[in-house]
Amino acid sequence: SSPVPVPSVRWIDPGGGALGTPYLVMDRIDGVVGVSDVPAYHGAGIFADTDDRGRAALWNGCVDMIAAVHRVDPHAHRLDFLGPSTPEALTAFLRSALKWAYGGASLHPTFVRALSWLGAHRYEPERGGLCWGDARMSNVLYRPDFTPRSVLDWEIAHLGDQAADISWLLMTDWVSSP
Repeated sequence: SSPVPVPSVRWIDPGGGALGTPYLVMDRIDGVVGVSDVPAYHGAGIFADTDDRGRAALWNGCVDMIAAVHRVDPHAHRLDFLGPSTPEALTAFLRSALKWAYGGASLHPTFVRALSWLGAHRYEPERGGLCWGDARMSNVLYRPDFTPRSVLDWEIAHLGDQAADISWLLMTDWVSSP
């Protein structure tokens, strides 16, 4: 049982033998609605089409889910395999993601400078805990009344500075804004 509403987990491979990284397989959930990333939700879809009350329910529901994730004790729920997020691990992840996104082309100079800056400026969070990693409205499934039903996309969950989850939500909302 999870204090965060997630689809039931059917299988887990903490060693990552089949995919080369730890993974899990979850149930499908019917009768839910979601917020779209493409087209951007401020312009189209359930978020844009509802009234202020509905938008507040969707937004606050996502923030409530982030708070629920942050209240989870990773040790009590056997999530220690996620390991702490280190500055080196973050830089390596970002470098790998950018390399994949660029498909072998040269990275934009801004990304090169940003990765260099990250390598030279070690950040040590004052406290940490379970981080969702991809905290945004499009990773929440909502009931038709816009209350959260389930939280998705855990592939970059980690133990680290939880301020990153709210920062990611705010950044993705800004990117989705007109």
